[in-house]
Amino acid sequence: AQLYAATGKQAESDKLLAQLKKDQQGTTSNPNTTGQESPEFAKTLTNQALGQIKAGKLSEAEKNLIKAVDIYQKNKLETPDAAVAFDAYGIVLAEKNKYKNAISFFEQALNIRKSQLGETNVNTQATMLNLAVCYEETRQNAKSKTILEQLLAVYEKNNPKENPKYTEVLSVLGRLYLNNKDINNAANVLEKALEVEKNKAASS
Repeated sequence: AQLYAATGKQAESDKLLAQLKKDQQGTTSNPNTTGQESPEFAKTLTNQALGQIKAGKLSEAEKNLIKAVDIYQKNKLETPDAAVAFDAYGIVLAEKNKYKNAISFFEQALNIRKSQLGETNVNTQATMLNLAVCYEETRQNAKSKTILEQLLAVYEKNNPKENPKYTEVLSVLGRLYLNNKDINNAANVLEKALEVEKNKAASS
């Protein structure tokens, strides 16, 4: 740019400086997009953590997920991969009975999954159930009941008896109704759960 200016080519100089400024702004707005701060690295960490969760290595999984979640949050990414990391971290925290901490990550995962995948997606539904259980564990029964009722409505539109989580939702919802002394609704959902279990026993 200085050479262009010195030789009287001001237009070329101005154009080059403008391009350099634009490139610098792009770099500043995305400071952590390469190497061990990239979304790709966060995805790798999350995949490792998922394997560790299955193997019962929760402490190791937590270390990887802390890093992965930090990368996604720093870059303000709301992608399906980010949702996987948030959900997995919530699972680890819930397994360690850290339900209040888990709620924040399940909520982040659910916001992404609802907007991008919809409520009929199995991953969205899994996050909804995890969040509802954490709400119940922290005595936020109204929030738990609202999510479970939404989930039950989705299940019952799509052959619910084939869904392995159907009876779990019915059971948790029935417990919440009983705690709220809503006997009629409690009886209704618990009878449905019992019917499903009887049919499973009869067909096995």
